[in-house]
Amino acid sequence: MKRIIPFLALAFVALGCEKDGPTVPLDGPALALDCEKRPDHPQCSGEEPPPDGDVYTAIDLECPYILCQGVAHDISEPQGEQLHVVGWVYRNESPEIPVVWTGTPADIGDVDPVVLELPEGYYGSTPNGINDDPPYTIVGTAFGRSPKAPVVWEPAAGGGWQVGRVLALAAADSGHASHVNDDGKIAGRLYFGPTGIAVVWPSPTADPVQLYTPPGDISFARGLNNAGDVSGGVNSAGVITAALWTAEGTYCNLHPQGESSSIVWRMEERSGTEVLIAGRVSQQQPAVWTVDVANCGPDGGGFTYEPIAGAPAGRYSRAMDVRRVAGGWEAVGTHDVDRYNVQPLVWFENGASSELLNEKYGNALVINSVGHIVGNREAKGRSQAVLWTK
Repeated sequence: MKRIIPFLALAFVALGCEKDGPTVPLDGPALALDCEKRPDHPQCSGEEPPPDGDVYTAIDLECPYILCQGVAHDISEPQGEQLHVVGWVYRNESPEIPVVWTGTPADIGDVDPVVLELPEGYYGSTPNGINDDPPYTIVGTAFGRSPKAPVVWEPAAGGGWQVGRVLALAAADSGHASHVNDDGKIAGRLYFGPTGIAVVWPSPTADPVQLYTPPGDISFARGLNNAGDVSGGVNSAGVITAALWTAEGTYCNLHPQGESSSIVWRMEERSGTEVLIAGRVSQQQPAVWTVDVANCGPDGGGFTYEPIAGAPAGRYSRAMDVRRVAGGWEAVGTHDVDRYNVQPLVWFENGASSELLNEKYGNALVINSVGHIVGNREAKGRSQAVLWTK
């Protein structure tokens, strides 16, 4: 499959290579824009830049190679001023190289990332998650001569990071890891032939535990909080519905009645028994769920959801992550501008208004508790890993 630039691809950014949810593309190519085919692109059309939201500042994260592109995919909570951002970089047709950027908002844009060493036999990886507090753990997906595998990096005794280690697969053929919490619990997915099942690893050295999936369906885990709740979805005969697996072991069906489909991604920490989760309903509408983990269950109930006001009409939009703020919540996400491009967005104060992150093309993927956002944006026709700050 050809490499696809994250902002010049329609559904690969919106949907990823799987049907169960978006991701930035993991493989992709030729960088030159064909303005005869793409006259609407700002590099070809000479359009004015997008409106300036006067709220966020983009900090471009260093790429250590010539003709290099990158994606920032997760961010830790700050320790003092210091942040850890994980993601990957690549060059033209090269595989994705896992990296971590470390620094303060004032200097992280000037430091080279640390390249994470891969397990033997693997040549590329996409780190998907880092936990919030030290000692930090990073998880992701590695690929190589063998099937793709869930992989973990832990701190090395003398500083830095250990060589990546493949998580236990049990009887599965392959898998990936989506997120890790401060207790070392890891959420992800295992594949048994064509069937994917959501799992958790109680620790980086433990065997995986399958999460309840209705018989005959497939499932996937997208988010994980420090309480141990796992968010994601279930695919039943091609219809995707949002799901939550609570730390107490309850499977919660979060699909709102009357919607054609639903899915949830990252979530907030618990506040009492409530948790906020970002997602979308009916293909195009971003939404935020409020779930009472003490009262949700397999037959529904125990949750409300709020479609986000002000989302662009007529395009595929999704909220990828959410945090609590005074008066409500702030969510980040992306929507399809047209067949080829996506745009990063921020919705805040219960969806009353939105910001463009000052970008016309890009992805806003994760927000931490203080409002730092990571993702990627288009810079001179390339994917630029970025940290947005207020």
